[in-house]
Amino acid sequence: MRTRRFGIVGVALVAAVLLTGNGVAEVFEVQPYQEALVRIDGDGIPTSLDSGPGVGDGSQGTSLRALYSFDLSFLPPGAVVSSAVIHSWISAVYGDPESLGPLLATRIIGTQGRPSLDLQTQWGMFGPHNSPIEVGGEVVGGSDLTADLTSQFQGIYPTSDHSQDPGRAIVRFQLETENNGDDSEDFLYLSRTWLELDVQMPSPITERPVGRHLKRCIPVVASLPGAAGTRWVTELHLTARHDGAVWLYFTETGQDGTTAFHVRRVDLEMWQTLRYEDVLPDLFGLEGTKGWIEVFMTDPNFVVTARVANVGGKGAFGQTVPLVDESKMLRLPEFRFWDRYQRLVNLVMVDAENRTNLGLVNLGPGEVTVMITAISPDGWFIGEYTVELAPFQHRQFDRLESVIPEADGVGLASLMFAVEDGGESNLYQQDVAVYVSRVDETTGDAVFILP
Repeated sequence: MRTRRFGIVGVALVAAVLLTGNGVAEVFEVQPYQEALVRIDGDGIPTSLDSGPGVGDGSQGTSLRALYSFDLSFLPPGAVVSSAVIHSWISAVYGDPESLGPLLATRIIGTQGRPSLDLQTQWGMFGPHNSPIEVGGEVVGGSDLTADLTSQFQGIYPTSDHSQDPGRAIVRFQLETENNGDDSEDFLYLSRTWLELDVQMPSPITERPVGRHLKRCIPVVASLPGAAGTRWVTELHLTARHDGAVWLYFTETGQDGTTAFHVRRVDLEMWQTLRYEDVLPDLFGLEGTKGWIEVFMTDPNFVVTARVANVGGKGAFGQTVPLVDESKMLRLPEFRFWDRYQRLVNLVMVDAENRTNLGLVNLGPGEVTVMITAISPDGWFIGEYTVELAPFQHRQFDRLESVIPEADGVGLASLMFAVEDGGESNLYQQDVAVYVSRVDETTGDAVFILP
């Protein structure tokens, strides 16, 4: 039996969905992560990418195709896709695109690579890897279009075979004929495109998603007793642009999170905002602990923000902890990403008035080594420390001088984080989130700092 569930899901209902039975039939509306128009020259070679997905031909022998990238990282091992339908809406029609034959859609396979490689011009090549599916619907402005791509998803998602890029799906729209030769512009624009997936989700979820295409995390959360009767809490806000679902994987500090994690799902309606006053006890039923949360979502435009604060004294002292994505993470050196193996952080102070805490999260399935180097304001070496991280592990050091004694009382400094080793893990999965928190010793005012 299929169920559509896009309303608010409370703690009790989330637990029921995840902890009973062998599986739950779901329908998800997955919003695109990226979209683009591919321009094809007269020789059939893709030449450029532009915004505003269009399909048709141009006035000088050129043709246009539309590409959409969908992040399917939320699918955990054991999920089974039983149906996949692409939906789109025609926002405008110019000339006579119907003279180019029927509108077609196809999923492009062999699209390995990180999000920084989305989208690529070569994925606009006319010869599809799969047989294209004719799109249903009238080619007029305001028309709703659909194409059943089930045959191109079954048996592929989800899979641990990284050659299939399991966390991503690229769908291309094209007309049957590249160019009708009349030297006029005949094309249509697409908008409001989404992928409807029918999925049998495992219940409970016991393995992290594999081949996570987009990585996002709240790098530190806590619900702990504080000094003088205060307590540390983590407030979490979720805001949706479309109906959809968010999965939150909490891993306690120091744990190897390969299988040691807690997962909860939250469903939101369009433009809805949900607030958890203290997310660990309120959503996960956990207290007296800290760690990090990995975030998966059906809509990449969800806004997720946390605030870690000490409350119960003469007020509340806290700091915003944003959702961190790959643009702020460390990654193992590679020729395309040579500048990502190290990150520089400033706004660091270690003196009588300020203390500096720091933390690291391994978002990869293999062990990783990170070197932390403290640098003086005039560029001189102060000291360094090596941190070993197990898969999906969080580690936090409450004072910089506790790991780099030479930094005690140094005052102004900067910190360099560098990945040294990634073990045997797949390179494109190995990412490390790093953060620094500077706290005013007199007022308790804290500032959260990312690279």
